[in-house]
Amino acid sequence: MVSFWLDACSTKKNTFTSRAYHNTTAHYNGYFNAREIMRAAEQNIYTNHKEDYSEIIPLFLYGDEAMSKSLYPDMDNVIKKCSKVISRHSMFIKGVEINRWMDDAYMLVGKAYFYKKEYPEAMETFEFIARNFKNTPARIEALLWGVRTREQTNETSKLLLLLDLIENEKKLDPVLKGQLHALYAQHHIKKKDYDKAIERLEAAIPLSKNKKQRIRYTFVLAQLYQQTGNFKNATVQYSNVIRLKPKYEMEFQARINRARAFDLEGGNIAEVKKELQKMLHDKKNKEYRDQIYFALGELAFREKEEALGIEYFNKAAASSLGNKKLLTQIYLKLANYYFEKPKYIPAQAYYDSTLQNMDKEDERYFEISEKNKNLSTLVEQIKIIEKEDSLQKVARLSDKERDKIIKELIQKAKDEEAKKQKEQNSNDIVNDYNQNKQQENNAGGGSVKWYFYNPTTRGFGFSDFKKRWGNRPLEDNWRRSNKGSVGVFDENGNLIVKQDSAKKESDENELFSEEYYLKNLPFNDSSLLASHGRICEALYTLGGIYKESFNDVPRAIETFERLAATYDTSQHIASTYYQLFRLHQANKDNQRAEYYKNLILEKFPYSDYARLVNDPNYLKNTRENQKRVENYYDIVYDLFNKEDYKTVIVRCEKSKEIFGPHHIENKFDFLKTLSIGYTTPVDTFKKALEIFIANYPAAEEKPLAQKILDNINKKIAENKPNDANPDNKKDEDIPAYVFDPNKEHYFVLLIPSDKDLNKAKIELSNFNSAYFGLKKLLLNSMLLNDFYQIITVKIFKNMADAQDYYKAISLNEKELKEIKSNAYEYFIFSSENFSLFYQNKNTDYYRQFFMMNYAGK
Repeated sequence: MVSFWLDACSTKKNTFTSRAYHNTTAHYNGYFNAREIMRAAEQNIYTNHKEDYSEIIPLFLYGDEAMSKSLYPDMDNVIKKCSKVISRHSMFIKGVEINRWMDDAYMLVGKAYFYKKEYPEAMETFEFIARNFKNTPARIEALLWGVRTREQTNETSKLLLLLDLIENEKKLDPVLKGQLHALYAQHHIKKKDYDKAIERLEAAIPLSKNKKQRIRYTFVLAQLYQQTGNFKNATVQYSNVIRLKPKYEMEFQARINRARAFDLEGGNIAEVKKELQKMLHDKKNKEYRDQIYFALGELAFREKEEALGIEYFNKAAASSLGNKKLLTQIYLKLANYYFEKPKYIPAQAYYDSTLQNMDKEDERYFEISEKNKNLSTLVEQIKIIEKEDSLQKVARLSDKERDKIIKELIQKAKDEEAKKQKEQNSNDIVNDYNQNKQQENNAGGGSVKWYFYNPTTRGFGFSDFKKRWGNRPLEDNWRRSNKGSVGVFDENGNLIVKQDSAKKESDENELFSEEYYLKNLPFNDSSLLASHGRICEALYTLGGIYKESFNDVPRAIETFERLAATYDTSQHIASTYYQLFRLHQANKDNQRAEYYKNLILEKFPYSDYARLVNDPNYLKNTRENQKRVENYYDIVYDLFNKEDYKTVIVRCEKSKEIFGPHHIENKFDFLKTLSIGYTTPVDTFKKALEIFIANYPAAEEKPLAQKILDNINKKIAENKPNDANPDNKKDEDIPAYVFDPNKEHYFVLLIPSDKDLNKAKIELSNFNSAYFGLKKLLLNSMLLNDFYQIITVKIFKNMADAQDYYKAISLNEKELKEIKSNAYEYFIFSSENFSLFYQNKNTDYYRQFFMMNYAGK
């Protein structure tokens, strides 16, 4: 009996009893428990995943950074249990694993590392399975998980090699083949190759046996058809999703997207609208009303009913409960619509609102931000021109006419205020649509309107909206006060604004006084001259924006020609003639181009503009000369950085001999001045600074030069040793920290001396056991200085390893209450930098180094 038992326990003998014993104990002990933990973890990922339906949803769910950290204890448990199973029950005999549960145990280990986002360890495990279990389904499954791992580490070439390797397998299980197609599709989606992704998903869906996965594949397929403009197939696939009975949120999104993707030529749009209206009145869709209105708006735009579409979009914005992704879509569609008209004033307002809601990491953010900056400047110029034109017009009226107009304006202001008081509790933008009687027929900025009757300006009580409130999204609470206000535009670009009743009484009363309307009127020559000056500057800036930023040639010509006709003695007149010459050339109007060319040659024969119209290569040659100067400056600046100050002084002086007068003389002279500071006594440096400031009063380097000079004078006045001179500056013991991500790293927690170090130490110890038990981290505490104690956690093999721990600490609120409630600081150090830090003990220096090299990575 004993020999039978010993035979069964042996992992070296391939007998029926040993196989039966180790298969049974492996399966029903560690592996079974580990598998159940893994299933629960994957369900946790699925349950807690927040879908972003504004993007193509992922085909597979792996959990974000926070989820990964929360799974550490469970995944470590899986690894421990499976490792124990492998060590006790593996029967690797004659190069073959006899125990049929070993490949499954290894798979769980690989997946556990994967969900922990420890991808090198995961990849190593999957590769081990593929090498050692060649004739089992586990090999293909491991290769597929290897593909997932390569995807996460952005190793595209290796990922594609793996996919092709799997596809060339002669016998492939249908379920695994479906996963292969889906992984191909995920790769194509990432590359925005949607046609190939569609082809793969069409193949994957019939092979998927998992209902949740089948629903997800089908929804993504519908999104891809919609993205590529194949509305007919998108509608079919969204209908398939609904038939599969997904969770309500996905069903709702399928219905909404089916409506948005409706094929206008092949169906009954009335039925679609009817369904959306029904959804709108369903109580359980209360939080989704913004999306329903948005879908109705998109349908309206596709049917060319732009006014109705704008109305629905504004209702969608007003119904929003904070869905910033959808608000971004709404405002961007409206912004693009008005920009294409072009109606630049409402376009700018909506681009502004887009940016208020758009994620700064969005790839479109920079482009939209730049466009909005240009539009903001453009709108500002339009308002200046409208305001000054209106003020001049009113100033020219007789007293009787002027008084009549002002009384009308006061009465209108009172009437509007009364209306606003009645409507202040309304949250529905649509109620405001027919209440603004003023029409802004030229919001794009063509012919000038009378400022007093322009709702864009007068609606805000003659104050510049953006100067008072800054950039605010066009949504509830843009004013950031207790009571919201709503600002939207109609299809003509007219501003419809509802201000809240919390506005200060003094501001309200100002609108009702005659003095308010009279105080800025240009009644005398000096104020009239100043008003014309503001118009001239605004016209010049406006024309430049039309031309350079938006390539709006007709409006650029209109603006510059008004400037040329009205302000022919302006400082900008030569440049204006040249701009008109170029614009008419671009417009193929050779007669007008020749007219402005002759004006330049007649009035400004020795100017650069005259050279430009006569010699098309003049600008190119000038730029080439400037480039040579700039290249020479780069060489000198490099010498300055290498602290070769004497050579810098010589080269700066020589630049004048080589190039003569040029556009960056100030930069050369500033380098020379600083180099004098490093090589001469302080009095000489002081004199050099004074000369530089006198020679370049408007240079961008002047403030810094002045600051250094002021510091020198202050030290002299205090009769203290001067340390403003860079060469004389006392060399403080600033540690020479070196950034090396490949060195071993430590985590360091900083605790003020008056706090209880032991509480934090216990918390960290428990945290390490639960989340990083496999790493066998060491915990030490010590006194840093009179102000701080520190706890060190080590050793991490490199920066990435330490950052993983750092992020886990940052994301965990539950187990680290003592540390988080006291807002203790913590950093990561390379081992060498920690030694320097502990010697120097200056937290400020390292904090700066940390922010520059580690923060945000």
